[in-house]
Amino acid sequence: KNKIAGTIPNEIGNLDKLTWIDMEDNQIVGTIPQSFYSNLDLEEVIFKNNTLSGTISDRVGDLSKLATFWASFNQLSGEIPTTFGECLNLEELELQNNDLTGSIPEEFGNMESAEFLSIESNQLTGSIPPRIFGQNIPGLRILYLNDNQLSGPVPENYG
Repeated sequence: KNKIAGTIPNEIGNLDKLTWIDMEDNQIVGTIPQSFYSNLDLEEVIFKNNTLSGTISDRVGDLSKLATFWASFNQLSGEIPTTFGECLNLEELELQNNDLTGSIPEEFGNMESAEFLSIESNQLTGSIPPRIFGQNIPGLRILYLNDNQLSGPVPENYG
């Protein structure tokens, strides 16, 4: 655990060879700059347990090599970008314990490599999209949806 404090600089978008960034357990504040999503070789993004705020950009879908995106235990708000569904190599998505709103994107069903989805402890509403079960995401092993305001039945294709 470090004690790195401050914001993520806009210049982070200039790191065109960046494949992995781990800033977990620090005192990072502010938003994730739009320039960050210019790092198209990113495979691992770990911003867990900071004080990041603002939204996750729709440009996250541009990160086609992304395998891990951990941004849990922050103060991120807004809706979960549907463009996560364009991240076909995404194996682990951790967004729990934020202030995310809206529904679970139907496009999660496109994340065929997903093994671990953790979106609990937000303010998500609506029903669980059936596409996140069954053959769409065959390798899904762990799914955390608890502590939201989800409603409706569990999809019939569950299990």
